Amino acid sequence: MLRALITGGAGFIGSSLAGALLLSKKNYHVTVLDNLSRGHLNNISKWLGSPRFEFVQADLLDYSTSDPSDQKASPLQKIVNNSDIIFHLAANPDVAIGTVDTHIDFQQNVQATYDLLEAIRKSQRFPDSENVIGEHSLKKKRVIFASSSTVYGKANKRPTPESYSPLYPISLYGSTKLACEAIISGYCHMFDIYGIVARLANIIGPRNIHGVIYDFITKLSVHPDFLDILGNGQQNKSYLYIDDCVNALILLSELMQRNSESIIEAQRDVKKQQRIPTVKSSAGEIGNLNDKNSDLNQYDVFNIGSDDTITVMQIARIVIDQLSLKNENVKTEFKNSLKDGRGWKGDIPDFWLDCSKLKGIGWKPKYSSRDAVLRTCKEYIKSGGARKR
Repeated sequence: MLRALITGGAGFIGSSLAGALLLSKKNYHVTVLDNLSRGHLNNISKWLGSPRFEFVQADLLDYSTSDPSDQKASPLQKIVNNSDIIFHLAANPDVAIGTVDTHIDFQQNVQATYDLLEAIRKSQRFPDSENVIGEHSLKKKRVIFASSSTVYGKANKRPTPESYSPLYPISLYGSTKLACEAIISGYCHMFDIYGIVARLANIIGPRNIHGVIYDFITKLSVHPDFLDILGNGQQNKSYLYIDDCVNALILLSELMQRNSESIIEAQRDVKKQQRIPTVKSSAGEIGNLNDKNSDLNQYDVFNIGSDDTITVMQIARIVIDQLSLKNENVKTEFKNSLKDGRGWKGDIPDFWLDCSKLKGIGWKPKYSSRDAVLRTCKEYIKSGGARKR
């Protein structure tokens, strides 16, 4: 049985991932850790009571002040010790809040990530004898971190590949996500952890209770003849439906597992045959295990987004149509329009991710940005989600 830990697992993306893992053909046990500040218990209520599911209401920051000399393992440490793979999704999801509270992004993004990485580092196990390749030394922890397209800042290349540089985030949210990426890279290479960074576009779906679609439906449900729009309405971005995002995350986790299993088998061959083989995996050739570059697959970065973009005004028209309103009867007003048409400081008015690298290992989005918006809008309205919240 594969044991997965999802931090922030009661949130929009985390709960969707948890459900997909539990319904997959693989035999997963899923532990969700969430403080419920943004997540909702009803997102995971379906799984409560299942022998393959555990919910822990806790905050990663609860373990920030733990005494490193304390030999008693914290609850977080025990959970990490028993996990094969960690999906780190816990974070502040609100980009705009950084303009009024500069503390929140650092604490909930950087500090929380550091606390988790420390628990992962301490969970690594090594055999007493250096002459024996033990199971604990072979099975390294794997972590997938949900980063963001905001790390690219206002990129001058669209679609933007993972190799784009330099990275100049323009929000505290984006800068702390980039800081987390760097810290994870350091931990992976220093402490033999396998890590993947997933830079996400705008992920949408019916459980997402913030963002432009939810905002528009809520406003028009109250005032069907008026809609105020942040920015100039021409912001042009990539939107990915939640199912496509979850499929990508699971594919990346399976890639990590195959790569690590290939290395394990190669190490066993070294012990048996006293030679160093060249390892191949579904991701390509890894290289000789004693080569100085053989750890390059320990850490990698993948974009996850749709194949196209859609403007805010196009989204508004879809929402108006789905609410059975007429465009000519809805007065629109643009508010807080800053330079480049942004709706708030830190907003990136135009972005589109190049996902060729992810497609190269077999992933392909099912929905376009427009289809994702339309599907999300229909599901919101059908469930009455905007009014219920």
